Amino acid sequence: MSKKSYLIVFMMFISVPILWASNIPNSIMHGKSKLLLIGEGTLKFYGMIEVYKGGLYLSKETKNQQEIIEMDEPMAVKLFVTARGYKKEQWEMGWHNGFDKVGQGNMPEIGTFLSFFKEDSKMNDYYDITYIPSQGCSIAKNGKVLGKISGFAFKKALFSIWLGPQQDDKNLKIAILKNPPKEQEIPQLPQEEPIKKEEIVKKEEPPKQEVKKGKLFITANPQDAKIRFIGISKKFSQGIELEKGKYQISIMAQGYEPEKKVIVIKEGEEKKETVNLKKKDLVSLPEQKVTTTIIAIAKNTTTVATPKQEKAIPTTSIEPIKTAPPAPEPITPAPTKPLKPSPTKETSAPTTQVASGPVGSFEIGGINIPDSMMSSKGKLILNGAGIRRKFGIKIYVGALYLKQKTTDGEKIASADEPMITRMHLICRGITGRQFSDVWTDSFKRVAGDKIATLEERVNQFIAFFKDGAKEGEYFDIVYSPGDAVKVSKNGSVLGKISGFDFKEALFSIWVGARPVDANLKTGMLTGK
Repeated sequence: MSKKSYLIVFMMFISVPILWASNIPNSIMHGKSKLLLIGEGTLKFYGMIEVYKGGLYLSKETKNQQEIIEMDEPMAVKLFVTARGYKKEQWEMGWHNGFDKVGQGNMPEIGTFLSFFKEDSKMNDYYDITYIPSQGCSIAKNGKVLGKISGFAFKKALFSIWLGPQQDDKNLKIAILKNPPKEQEIPQLPQEEPIKKEEIVKKEEPPKQEVKKGKLFITANPQDAKIRFIGISKKFSQGIELEKGKYQISIMAQGYEPEKKVIVIKEGEEKKETVNLKKKDLVSLPEQKVTTTIIAIAKNTTTVATPKQEKAIPTTSIEPIKTAPPAPEPITPAPTKPLKPSPTKETSAPTTQVASGPVGSFEIGGINIPDSMMSSKGKLILNGAGIRRKFGIKIYVGALYLKQKTTDGEKIASADEPMITRMHLICRGITGRQFSDVWTDSFKRVAGDKIATLEERVNQFIAFFKDGAKEGEYFDIVYSPGDAVKVSKNGSVLGKISGFDFKEALFSIWVGARPVDANLKTGMLTGK
């Protein structure tokens, strides 16, 4: 049997318990009223990862979505969590995006509704959201009622999330995907469908063969180097058992250049690899960059000296020096190779760090983040950094740089001061279409009624991301007072957008009152 066939069989084995747990019944009872299944669908992250499966139930059959939204009759939606877990932060972000998309992001009832999802959900948890005229919407989890929200207006907004014209996810528009035949309204035994699927699996099940896994041993120099797999969730340990195939690993240590290797494991093989990391060369900067750095430092009238020099070189001299010492601060440093600052008074001050790393940087999500960057308005220091997640998937490391540290996110968003956000991708990649969807939803979330005045510039901004990005690539988003927001990718300028109102909306996405990721906001503001 081919590898593709093995994969299909394996996925069918996995899907059986999920289908069993999230089997949508053809009808449900509310008191003495019987509600019929009109349609069912799924919510998928980026069209790949299934988050939940939902069914819509009405007292009469109809496939007119707007009629259902306006209908003041009993109806219900049943949601089965099919992901491996769904955190409360993900529920909050998902519901906010949904209400924003239907133009009802400012409804006062949303806060109460979100309180019903304040706990994380596990796979196979289910929710019943039921609307009864004159009573409102009640929300229950695993059969236990959590609370109720009155008002027909809220019911319309909520059901518009699944059925409205703004919903462009065809998998989620549950009212039009399935209209069960009348003869299926009588509940069937729940074992019937899974039993059929199991029979199919048994017919295609490959003969059992003992597959010997290989073992991997890596000797790293220095010994405290960190070793991790790229692209898979396994944690490295000496002698870890792996199936045959190719594996990509990264090795990094303080003061050394990080290295990536591709390891090929054969069946039953004990693979032994030795990796010697190279120490970072702090004096190998091009002469032109060193000269530019000395000119910038001259304004601060400090001194620079390398560990090998007993005499300090005055920074007030701007004459190019062929054997110039390393700059005390990086000039827009590359994200994975930050420069180690020289021991000047300015860089010797303690800085808030999230994780250990070379002097003048820290590591988060496997990325070394520099503790300062240069803008056209001078040096900016790291305020904090965190990881942007969506549906539990790590997307990018976000770092925020300001003139001076603060934990007031709304003050940052509304400040007419220089600032930089660096976005360093740690997922396998994001397409231009995915960037477009995320940015569009994010701007609508923070701008509200002002989105119309920003729409043209938002579209211009989104165009900078049309080529997408791969793991390891990064974007710098730089704001300079009196100028504009400038966007660069891997150090190359893509363009800029003018207008302080655009800057305010953009930085509100990360640290404003309604950020796209609360944990990322906390990291950017506090470094934790």
